[in-house]
Amino acid sequence: MGEGAYYMSLEGYRRQFKDKLGYVPYPGTLNVRLVDPLFMNARRELGMHPPSAFIDGFSDGTRTYGWVKCYRASINSSTAVNEAAVLVLERTHYDDTMLELISPVPIKQALSIKNGDRITIQVQLPSI
Repeated sequence: MGEGAYYMSLEGYRRQFKDKLGYVPYPGTLNVRLVDPLFMNARRELGMHPPSAFIDGFSDGTRTYGWVKCYRASINSSTAVNEAAVLVLERTHYDDTMLELISPVPIKQALSIKNGDRITIQVQLPSI
């Protein structure tokens, strides 16, 4: 169980994902390494746009957890993953070369992808 799985398992996040995105994410994130500066810039600018859903930060009495901006997305134009979201996190140790995605299904398994495969992600920005 990696860090993404840990955070996706926290009730303070799970409840809000269900309420605001309509699903409980599979426990874990798909981490996508961006290698082209064009995509790194797009990742950096994404957080400036209104999100599809805003997940509030919370405290469990011991520590606090940051907010999460969720942007609905499609992966490889596939119907195997009907719902997915790109996450922009208040607190992360990743830089702009990493993109994190969630879905109610295990993305790698549903799309039959493995580490090192190239994928296409299309982010759907909400209308203003």
